[in-house]
Amino acid sequence: MKKYLFALFISTFFGYNIQANNVTKETATKVATAFLKVQANNSNINISNIYTESIDNVTTFYIFSFSPKGFVIVAADDNINPILGYSVTSQFDKNNIPTQLQGWLQQYSKNIYNVITLKQNSFSHANEWEQILSGKFKSAKSLVTPLCTTRWDQTCWYNELCPLDTLGTCGRAVTGCVATAIAQVMKFWNYPIQGQGSHLYTSQWHGVQSADFGATTYDWASMPDTLTSSNLAVATLMYHVGVSVNMDYYDNSSGSNLNYAINSLPNYFKYSNNIEFVNRNNYSDSTWIELMKYELNAGRPVLYQGWLDSVPAGHAWVCDGYDSNNFLHFNWGQMGNEGYYEIGNFIFNSSNQAVIKVMPIVSCDIALRNFLSPVSATFSTPSIIKVQISNYDSLPHTNIPVSYTIDGGAPINEIISSSIAALSDTIYEFIQPFDFSPNPGHIYNVKVYSSLVCDGYKDNDTLSISIENVACVNPPYSMGFEPSENINGWLVNDADNDNNTWSFGPGGNSEPTCTYLFNSSQADDWLISKCLQLETNKLYKLSYYFKTCLYCPNQTLSIFIGNQQNIADLTTLLASYNNITNSDYQKAEIYFPVPASGSYYIGWLADGVADNSLVLDDINITEQNSINVGLISTTLPVESCNLQQENVVVTVKNYCSTILNNIPISYSVNGGTPVIDTITTPINIGDSLIFTFTTPIDFSANGTFNIAIYTSLTNDTLYNNDTINITVINHVSILPVYTMGFEPSEDFSGWKIYNNNNDIYKWNIISNNGRTQPYCIRYDYSSWLPADDWFVSSCINLSSSQIYKLGFWYKAEASAWPEKLKVFIGNDQNTSSLTTLLLNLPNIININYQYAETNNFTVPSNGLYYIGWYCYSDSNMFNLYIDDILIDVMITGINNLYNAEFQIYPNPCIDEVIIEHSNISKEEIKYEIQNISGKQITQLISKNEKVKILVSNFSDGIYILKITSNKGVVVKKLVKQ
Repeated sequence: MKKYLFALFISTFFGYNIQANNVTKETATKVATAFLKVQANNSNINISNIYTESIDNVTTFYIFSFSPKGFVIVAADDNINPILGYSVTSQFDKNNIPTQLQGWLQQYSKNIYNVITLKQNSFSHANEWEQILSGKFKSAKSLVTPLCTTRWDQTCWYNELCPLDTLGTCGRAVTGCVATAIAQVMKFWNYPIQGQGSHLYTSQWHGVQSADFGATTYDWASMPDTLTSSNLAVATLMYHVGVSVNMDYYDNSSGSNLNYAINSLPNYFKYSNNIEFVNRNNYSDSTWIELMKYELNAGRPVLYQGWLDSVPAGHAWVCDGYDSNNFLHFNWGQMGNEGYYEIGNFIFNSSNQAVIKVMPIVSCDIALRNFLSPVSATFSTPSIIKVQISNYDSLPHTNIPVSYTIDGGAPINEIISSSIAALSDTIYEFIQPFDFSPNPGHIYNVKVYSSLVCDGYKDNDTLSISIENVACVNPPYSMGFEPSENINGWLVNDADNDNNTWSFGPGGNSEPTCTYLFNSSQADDWLISKCLQLETNKLYKLSYYFKTCLYCPNQTLSIFIGNQQNIADLTTLLASYNNITNSDYQKAEIYFPVPASGSYYIGWLADGVADNSLVLDDINITEQNSINVGLISTTLPVESCNLQQENVVVTVKNYCSTILNNIPISYSVNGGTPVIDTITTPINIGDSLIFTFTTPIDFSANGTFNIAIYTSLTNDTLYNNDTINITVINHVSILPVYTMGFEPSEDFSGWKIYNNNNDIYKWNIISNNGRTQPYCIRYDYSSWLPADDWFVSSCINLSSSQIYKLGFWYKAEASAWPEKLKVFIGNDQNTSSLTTLLLNLPNIININYQYAETNNFTVPSNGLYYIGWYCYSDSNMFNLYIDDILIDVMITGINNLYNAEFQIYPNPCIDEVIIEHSNISKEEIKYEIQNISGKQITQLISKNEKVKILVSNFSDGIYILKITSNKGVVVKKLVKQ
């Protein structure tokens, strides 16, 4: 441990305008002198030093050191108890203040500063001040004088066997405050004579450390209260204790934690398994002090631990006495400043912990460890009382008397005839059960105890517990697992016996506690509700919130109901969730009836994979009394091709405890006039019905249809489930001849883009790099993943009697990054259905557009088909461009696509379009303009190399220009604006 000079000034707060009952140094001097004279029963004392502590120029306390010995700490405000600490035997050494004491004094100072500046203490202590000043007070009696006579340190001689360290005191690392504290308590007991076992670990700074406790005899008689020279007995004990707690040795500040003592003292030094680590945060001020006093009254020093606000490490020392003012005596483990210190409201605010019940093994020590069953429940049959019993002795024991009483009645006495091995546990089930079922709601006080005559430690002989015969509850019922709620009657069942199961802790949906599960293996864990009184011919709603952790795998949760609170009887499945991934709370709602009136239990089964984490909160069960009909679903398609007259089919559910019929139901299309119908068939409680409207909807037009389906039952005021809104998209099928240039004026709505490898790169329509017009479609470059990306056409109406050909233009971004492309056809738009290969381009390196066309192809039957372009380029390629797709019908015996070059301008056009050509011989050529459906709009026959066609009376849109000669057919896309 580091040695610190006492800080006489702490600057942690801003300045403050003080108005308080300050105590001057003169007054404090009088108080300290008067107090110590009475306390030491010695009037021949003199002040040798005065130290003043302050924060932001606000004096908080004074420390008076006396000659020949003694010190007193006096508060600097009379709203505080006058005396904060004292000793009649020790000197206060400002040059050798242990870090533990430094933190303690800092906490005094901060708390006093807050009392002065924030006026946090409304209770005046003026009377105590007056009594001391007037000499009308009695000395504080040491009710337990310091148990430890040692005043051991961490440095020279004590650290003689610690690791070598050139920067350390006497060339070695210090022992550490944890080791020094434990060693002093062991010296108090002068135990054990010999240890047991051995231990090895690696210290961060000094490598492997080890000790063979079983081969060591501890020479207690050779260990003096203080060292003035080398002492191998003390040094051995210090080092062995350090090894037992995995001491991280360092030059002047070795570190560990007192909670290691819980295992090291019993395992290596044969101390009693009664040892216990307790946390101040779990106790009030008064109960914490009483706990310390109880240990000290029993003659057991306490290992104490605290944490500084400003230092992340904790510090350990020994508490070994107390006085009549409830001041605790602290032995800091650094040869000085031992004394009695105020604890009350002036303890470490970050953490205060202690190890209690530190003692050697006690003869015949039989401990009642845990009450296992029954727990509070709704009882219907007699129950077996089951407890965990431990033998804390080093010898086996048999014929152990055990008993239980209920509500202070006559004891039920039995004998454990089987042997309980030394330092081991057993589970004992009483032969005689007890019937807790009478008097629903009664709370039974159960006491179980052992009475082995030779048992030398009685504090662990008895278990007391309250067991409630939980009355069934009627809905509405809620459970949020809050501390204020009565959780009696709820049951947790760790069916897989892995000790990971449902428990209660922080993190609730609306309050700070909830129930959760964490499993490191396959889960099989139940949370079962208390008894619920439910009735037939009624509908109930169960709601709750649930979530999993952010990076947990998909979780599963099933909800069951049954008539008994055991998993074998929870057989009716209410709901199941097989893919829980939400890390934020989601609300679940389950509606259910019961087949007969009676008692029921609801169970939540978590049976997910390893690393399972589930959280439940805010469970509610209510009867559905209000009239409520709801729409669950409809069979209308969200998106399809060539829809015609479609029936409107909906699933309707009765969400109330009344049979419903004659339910008005309607739908509207795009906000138009409602189509009204009536559900005349009765819907039973909790049941669903599939209803088909008499009037279908005509979806034959291309476009989007906004459908609203709704009920309007009188007295149904729960509107949130009355309506289904659905958008239906119909795509009128493509008819060849068809072109797609990806321009904004073209309809791309029926096409789909699939990013199968789920990276950030996919096909996108872009507004540059088109072949003749600005737009085209591009696959963005792949990174470390090979491309696995599609774009798929809208539905195409093809005939088995026709011959078709597909053409398009393509290019790569750069020849250094070759691209790969395949084209498929299939009878569905999902990529798994696109199985017939039309074209494969495995090495695209051209950076200027080139034309590709498939061989002639046919389809096996009339119907709708889809064509998909599949980029399968290697990883780390660049961009692939596609433009000006043409799906054409072949003229029998003639390839109607050829590469004669035509100039068509302007395109887009407004009033006229001009067509020029140069590589066709003088012959009649037919120029035909068709709409997108293939209907002829106009035609012109001419032998001229340049023709003009008027289009001013055409509607804006896309047209097909079909140029036919005796050599074949050329098809071009024409845009009219």
